[in-house]
Amino acid sequence: MRWFFCLLFFCSVLYAKRVEIYEDWAPDASGDAMFQGAANSSGRYHALRAAFEEKGYSVRCWDRRAHLPWMMSFKQIHGWMDFMHWLGFSLPRKNPFDEDTKYVFFTGIGLELRDWNLNRLRGPKLNVFIWEPPSVQPEAYDLERQKCFHRIYTFDDDLVDNRRYFKFYLPFLRPHIQSIVPFEDRKFLTLIASRLKSKYIKELYSEREKVCRFFETQEDGFFDLYGRGWKRLKFKNWKGQIPGSFDEKIEVLKNYKFAFAYENSHNKGYITEKLWHCFAAGVVPIYWGADNVTDYVPADCFVDRRKFSSNEELLSFLKAMTRSEWEGYVQRGEQFLLTEMALRFTDQNYIRTMAEALGY
Repeated sequence: MRWFFCLLFFCSVLYAKRVEIYEDWAPDASGDAMFQGAANSSGRYHALRAAFEEKGYSVRCWDRRAHLPWMMSFKQIHGWMDFMHWLGFSLPRKNPFDEDTKYVFFTGIGLELRDWNLNRLRGPKLNVFIWEPPSVQPEAYDLERQKCFHRIYTFDDDLVDNRRYFKFYLPFLRPHIQSIVPFEDRKFLTLIASRLKSKYIKELYSEREKVCRFFETQEDGFFDLYGRGWKRLKFKNWKGQIPGSFDEKIEVLKNYKFAFAYENSHNKGYITEKLWHCFAAGVVPIYWGADNVTDYVPADCFVDRRKFSSNEELLSFLKAMTRSEWEGYVQRGEQFLLTEMALRFTDQNYIRTMAEALGY
């Protein structure tokens, strides 16, 4: 029994420090269940726990709702007690942060936190990893809101200064699939994306819609459209929605020779699954996104939409491409996935970046 208590004491000392993580896609998650096993297809959270434990930190989800009284903004006042909390009075006696929590990592500041006053959080250091551009998550780029963060990690090369803004690579790379569809069995061209709107100056949603409207004027058989938000437009080329998992998307994507890979915006360094999934499926991407994409991806791995003056010119180019030329793009894309540069966009590198943030 004495050895049991010694072991218990040793474990409590070993992991006396804690990291809490707010996952923007799971805003109400709490506790550590997310980190107890390979909960998703990549096993990211299990590996993240292991990386933190190696540095002497335990990990759990940040309990957003438990902190609401301390983070009340004027917009959230719905009664007398809310008003008192907003003024800083009548707060619960127990602060949700205990002395073991040293860091809180946010993976976005989206709609669920839009009206929360993060500047009122006191205790651990707050770091944020901004996954989305202003066209998707403008809240994350509010300079007043950013003041509460000790370090800000961004994909945007224009923001990185290595003093407050630090580079991270969006971890969307997936390996090349084994079940490659032969060239002669593939359909011609697809676009898999939602129909969205934004007033952000660098948005590319409008370019996606121009593509769809262009192919409405072309003969049938060249182009298939998938995604949310298109149904009400009654486009003849719309084939429905695809569930959000990687495997389900790849099962559709791999049946095409070419795919439009238009990002949500053309910010520098913003390279997402839209490009990586094409490489994984053995599809030639027609890319429009990061202005400096060739700093990361060789130009001969994809068709650069910016080089064409119109969709008509692009379509003529694609129609004229020979099988051997197409196979060259596919092979170069597959080879690129194995390079040191491409591996920066993996879960492993993302986890390494998070773990290295500890201690600052």
